[in-house]
Amino acid sequence: MEAVADRGGAAVAAGDMPRSASGAESAAAGRGAAAMTEGPAGRPDADGIRAYRIGLAREARSHRRYPPLALERGWTGTAEIQVDVSRQGRARQILLARSSGHEILDREAVTMMSHAAALAALPDSLRGQEFAVRLPVVFDLADRP
Repeated sequence: MEAVADRGGAAVAAGDMPRSASGAESAAAGRGAAAMTEGPAGRPDADGIRAYRIGLAREARSHRRYPPLALERGWTGTAEIQVDVSRQGRARQILLARSSGHEILDREAVTMMSHAAALAALPDSLRGQEFAVRLPVVFDLADRP
């Protein structure tokens, strides 16, 4: 199915978090790397970033979908998605940072994270700060719903 994780190793399965937003995957989502700007001492609160990533993974899980064509053809892969958050606390842009190797999986990963970013709660410690997080979305046939 899919899993979403960031460069730091956080993963959210597309099937779940598509699938990765399971307990272990949510924990992984909290450990991932984040590109950050501004805030106290020039960096947003690490615990706040972790909480936001876990929230994204949870929301993404509810929007998981394995594209039927990809299922039919047995396509798998991991897309890395970057979510840039504005000082106003809204996702400014959702970008494909690394392709899964299949355009249909990449599009689904971006769509899933767009829905998740619109609903994920922003921790108080990150309000007024601009930052970015990366999450992997893993599409694995064994994890499909």
